[in-house]
Amino acid sequence: MSHDADPHDPVVALVAREPEHRIGELVYRTARREWGLVVRYTGRVGDIDTAERWFEAIEEELLAGGFSQVLWDSRDAETLPPDARDRIWAWLEEARVLQRSAILVRSEMLRLSANLSSVGGRLKLRAFHDLGEAEAWLRRG
Repeated sequence: MSHDADPHDPVVALVAREPEHRIGELVYRTARREWGLVVRYTGRVGDIDTAERWFEAIEEELLAGGFSQVLWDSRDAETLPPDARDRIWAWLEEARVLQRSAILVRSEMLRLSANLSSVGGRLKLRAFHDLGEAEAWLRRG
């Protein structure tokens, strides 16, 4: 978790007791909810290899829990390099186990960009600033 993460933030508090995983400069924790998986990540997905290893781990956890929805918390993550960003979007669209994703972002520009990028694709993704809104959208399935 980033050093400036607010321990009172509901997502930070939710994953705080879960094991920390590291792949290169990427650090993430997951927590299971009744509607799916929460993935809070910080650091950097610096290359395609890191992204691929991360996807494999998340897919395994989705399958193990019988989940098809993920809430991604990217608010403390570094900006993705273009090749890693493109690979992540491709994986999100291709993943057979993943039906819906909500992503928490730190700025209105990122929220609009993510929502526009997902329009017309197979992926059902919406970006949010608020955890409650994201969870409500996922619960509506």
